[in-house]
Amino acid sequence: MTLGDCIREYREAHDLSQRQFAELCGLSNAYISILEKNVNPKNGEPPVPTYGTYKAVADTLGITVQSLMEKATESAVSMGAGMTIETMTQQWHPELLKMLDQRLAHTDEDELLSLFRSMTKTDQGKLLDYASYIVDSYKRPDKRRKE
Repeated sequence: MTLGDCIREYREAHDLSQRQFAELCGLSNAYISILEKNVNPKNGEPPVPTYGTYKAVADTLGITVQSLMEKATESAVSMGAGMTIETMTQQWHPELLKMLDQRLAHTDEDELLSLFRSMTKTDQGKLLDYASYIVDSYKRPDKRRKE
């Protein structure tokens, strides 16, 4: 199922037009149409929505971004600046999460803030998108990851 399929399924179940759905999630009607058709008119390829698009759609559907990504297994997500994650490979490996936890346990807020401020605005945006994805993945119950 693609992200567009998820949108269409929700719209039809709730008797919403593309325009009404677009207004609910703050995206353009044209972009909702592109997602549902699963074709980017500029290159003929499937669209690669950003994490922000997934977040807007998930919020409108009343589910988490992770749940939406798990449902839309035939779509990819752009994490910004050319960083794309295929939805089928998005599951965080438990060892990666453990490594991140250990690194953060030894890093104080001043060090993090200093590192963040030293980055370009573009890189700060990428980091914030990526951090949002990680935070959302932690909100999802995961039997493979022990809290």
